[in-house]
Amino acid sequence: MTDEPRGGRDGGDDLDVPQWVAAGGRGQRPPTSGEEQPAARERPRPAPGGHADERRGTGERGGAGPGRGGDVVPGGEPDDAADAADEDLDDGYGPFLDFDGADGRDYVRLPRRPGALRRVVFGAGLVVLLAVVTATAAGWWVLRQIDPAGPPGEAVTVTIEEGQSAQEIADLLDDAGVVSHARLFREYLRFRGAGDRAFQAGPYAFNRSSSMGEALAVLEHGPGQPAAYQLTMPEGLRVEEMAGVLSNVPWFTPEAVDEAVLGNVVRSRFQPAEVATLEGLVFPDTYQVEEGMTPVDAVTRAVGQLDAVATELSLEQRAAELGYTPYQVLTIASLIEREASVPEDRAKVARVIYNRIGAEMRLDIDATVVYALGGKTGPLTQSDLETDSPYNTRLYPGLPPTPIAAPGRASIEAALSPEPGDWLYYVLADSDGRHYFTEDYDDFLAAVEEAHEKGLLS
Repeated sequence: MTDEPRGGRDGGDDLDVPQWVAAGGRGQRPPTSGEEQPAARERPRPAPGGHADERRGTGERGGAGPGRGGDVVPGGEPDDAADAADEDLDDGYGPFLDFDGADGRDYVRLPRRPGALRRVVFGAGLVVLLAVVTATAAGWWVLRQIDPAGPPGEAVTVTIEEGQSAQEIADLLDDAGVVSHARLFREYLRFRGAGDRAFQAGPYAFNRSSSMGEALAVLEHGPGQPAAYQLTMPEGLRVEEMAGVLSNVPWFTPEAVDEAVLGNVVRSRFQPAEVATLEGLVFPDTYQVEEGMTPVDAVTRAVGQLDAVATELSLEQRAAELGYTPYQVLTIASLIEREASVPEDRAKVARVIYNRIGAEMRLDIDATVVYALGGKTGPLTQSDLETDSPYNTRLYPGLPPTPIAAPGRASIEAALSPEPGDWLYYVLADSDGRHYFTEDYDDFLAAVEEAHEKGLLS
């Protein structure tokens, strides 16, 4: 048997061996031109995992051919059994076998295993990729801080004191929600050449969630007038709903608003002494609420506007001519506000109310039932109509104890100038909110049936 070949597959990864090894004598190089070819010798036993002839019980292999890697015994014939064994024991080195050696011997090209360099290159590439992803995310975050998504928020006033530094101003704007990051805003000011600039003292009108460019533009423009909040109170709201509207003012707290609206701290000159609520006495309009105003200030302004409009309309004098008090006329005006949907119906609804009171008939106005139920929405049930409340004009005759909503100027004027007529009833006539008016009860019932057929009543 031959000796175990040196430099076989069990050797180290980084053996510095030539890319060829003689199949018949590993470790020899092929002869160069002119050298005498050495005599063929017995093929050495393969390293573990190679083709081992001894496993088959033979000392030699025969039947070698292209792509096989075996030796030919001089003067012998191919051995079919050995060839079959060779196929069964193929070790995967077929692509590396070379049968074209100049000395007639076969050579095996040993593949190199992946080295440390490839692992280093892969690791470096992964580090670079992570760095790029991190830098991209950080850059996107910075851009969102400099220019937040969406439109600016509500107005807010920030007062800058004399001698405050850029750092202090940045902290003020961050606390007020104008910019989202004080330190980044300081760096932005420095980048724009404004890091050491002394800005004027005074109130500045900003918007929350502004871009840093917008905030800097306001600072460069200088202080202005205090911020104001535009507040609109629609006609027909109940006093609790008006409190909700007032709570939208950024610097008002709900508790302070409730105290101003519901706490009987503001009163109208037309409010009877025994009445504690401002229902119907807060005039619906659009108001400018300047920063620094309190909820009591805002309510006082709205109640004062009602008093001013009533004075313009000669409420006291004209109410007396109708035989009513100013407060009763304002109550009638609130019923008109809730019942009439189109302008031309207002004075007719007023006339129906006066006619029914004069005839000692109940008003039967569903809007008073809705008020008694706390502003219920949707169709009224029979149980709703039977609600025991002094505001339920289906149960109690005359006017409700107080107005049921805030009447606008048109409804107050209609209550003071009812249209002449004998109407006692009205019912919805079309989808635009117009009513049909009649003094005949049977005619009224027919109109109600027609409204049901049209789907106007549920």
